[in-house]
This record gives sequence, C-alpha cells and structure tokens, in this order.
Amino acid sequence: MRWLNVSRRSCRKADNVITRLLRNRKTENRDINFVIPSRGMTPQPLTGPLTVSNSSALTIPTLYACVQLISDSIGSLPFHAYRRGEIVLPTPPILEQPDPAATRIDTISSIVSSLLLAGNAYCLLGDRDSLGFPRVAIPINPDAVAVRTTQSGAVEYQVNGVAVPFDDIMHIRGMTLPGANEGLGVVTATRRSLGIAIAGDEMAADFYTSGAVPTGVLQSDTELTREEAGDLKSAFVAAHGGRQRSPAVLSAGIKYQPLQLSPKDLEFVQARVNSAREITTMFKVPSHMVNVPSEGGSMTYQNVQQDSINFVRFCLRGWYSRVEQAFTQVLPRGQVARLNIDALIRGSRNERFQAHKTALEGGWLTIDEIRDLENVTASVAHDDLLG
Repeated sequence: MRWLNVSRRSCRKADNVITRLLRNRKTENRDINFVIPSRGMTPQPLTGPLTVSNSSALTIPTLYACVQLISDSIGSLPFHAYRRGEIVLPTPPILEQPDPAATRIDTISSIVSSLLLAGNAYCLLGDRDSLGFPRVAIPINPDAVAVRTTQSGAVEYQVNGVAVPFDDIMHIRGMTLPGANEGLGVVTATRRSLGIAIAGDEMAADFYTSGAVPTGVLQSDTELTREEAGDLKSAFVAAHGGRQRSPAVLSAGIKYQPLQLSPKDLEFVQARVNSAREITTMFKVPSHMVNVPSEGGSMTYQNVQQDSINFVRFCLRGWYSRVEQAFTQVLPRGQVARLNIDALIRGSRNERFQAHKTALEGGWLTIDEIRDLENVTASVAHDDLLG
C-alpha cells in the first residue's frame, strides 16, 4: 500500500463529518453511552477515581499473573517458518531473533503483553534483505502510536508524532470492533471492574496500615471520667503496646477484651477472591494456574490436565494465531510462520512414548521426527525412545 500524505485540514474535515454523523445517530437504548472517536470504535476512558491505565492495571496481582503467564507461555515457544509442511532452514532472522537487542522470548512476550493490555501490538520493520523482506521487527509502546484513517480511506501511522510508512509497521490487533482501526484491550473494555479491584486493594491496604479497628477494649466495673479513661489507656499501651509482648497486670475491676475482627468478617477477603476470579475469566485462564481459589470442587490430576489443554485451546490459541499470521505476512510468499505449541499440550513421558510407538509402527512418524518432537539428539538410542 502506498503512503499517502494528507493535510491536517483534510483530516479535521473528515473528523467533523464523522462527528456530525454521530450526533444525528439515534439509539433506542439510552443506557449505552458509547462514543466513537475518529480513531475507531473505542470506548472513552473513564475519568475520576476509577481511571485505569496499563501500568495501574498491572498493580493488580491476578492481572499481572495472567498477563505474565500468557505472554511467557507464547514467548517461550519455538518459532519457525514452514513451506509445504517442511521447516525452512535456516530460520528467517525475523523469527529467530526479531529484535537484535533482545531475546526472542522477550520480544514475543512484549508483543503479546501489548495485545493483552492495549489490544494492539506494533513493531517497526527494517533491515530488509535484497528481496525487500524485513529481518527485524522491533516492538513499540502502543501508547506512542497514533492510528488514523485519511479522507481517502488509507490508514496512517505516527510514532511519537512522526509519520511512519505503512509498510514499515507491523500492526497486530486484538479483538476488533466493526469499523475500528485498532483493537480493544482488556484495560479499556473492563476498566470499571479493574478500577473496582484497584479501589478494593487500596481499601484493604488502608485497613491494615491505618489501624482503623481497635485491637481490644478495656472494660471497667465502675464509671470512669474522660481523664481517667485516657490515663488508663495510655498506661496500658505504654506497658503492653508496641513490639514487646509482656503479661498484662490489671487492677481490680478492669478487664481487657480483645476484638477478633478480621478482614474476612468485613468481607474483604471474599471480595478480593471474587475480583480475582473475575480477572481470570477475562483472560480465560484456569484459576489454579495463577493461585486463585477455585469455586467449588477439588482439583484432581484429570481436571488439571484438561484445564491445561483448555488453556491452550481457548486462551492461547487466539493470541498466538494473531502473532503467527502477522509474521507470515512479512515472509516470502509460500512460507508460513508457526509457533510450536506441542510442548504446552504434551502429556506425561509414558503417554508421549506410547503415542510415539504407535505413530512409528503405523508409519506416521520416523524415528528422527520423534527425536525432533522430544528435542533429543541422535545419540539417544531407538530402544530408549520406545521404552
């Protein structure tokens, strides 16, 4: 696609047309307050105490764990190019090490993290070979990229305010709404729930640090004046407060009653557990994988194993497929980029070897192909692989 230079005045005219169309649009459901800006169908960010950014969202432990689990799971996979079912050797540089200044796992994990949080991942393409195919793909912070559609319908990219040719940008979108140039990230789509989770964490922190609830009550059989009560409290705290734990000696008629008021009594714990479960639902991550208590039922080997398979099928597949297709588009025609997910779904050693034996006897795989699947060298004997 050609890079088209369009004046700001033309862009403003296009924006004004869109604004007028939106003003004239009527909707029967007035409860839906959904604004479509010129950059696509993206809900406007909240203002006030529930405003959530990518950085603040990562302060939620469960969200951080989900993003790290998904991005590292995909980033750690081998990345190869295939032509007609055969691996292309040597591996193209853009798949072997997309960013020369980082490892492949760091680069792919960064791309997936951007997809998860912002709904978009961008890479600068460069160092092209003699045929014009890029050898590097350097991730860019999504916050530094602006995407807009010109009056003629072309898509323009700016990085930190500098125009970048269309062919020099790799843009991977997450879930995309109709008519949008950009994907919709989890932080924008679920900002209310995430804002409540952050507010709950802050409330719990205040509860623990501010001493909002007294540790106990001193009771007297006789009525005390304000001064006498203050003196009694001060004397008790001076003698038994702080880090020194010593037996309490009380005068006749004075009793100390500790208050057994826990955060669980105030439903803090359950509220935070429910929030954590909601976040695992957003990312389709099995709760036990990020140490969130499961709701009902006990975990067994069978359902943990099934959860691992479902994690690949229903959580990871959509994300790694987007990465594969984006990198396929910058490879020579006829080559496809594939991440090897076998390591994530393979069973126990005995289960794998029994499957290899069946495949070998049936002629589906050769011994060398089995060695490749197990990532072992040719020095491993035939009998060792087949048990």
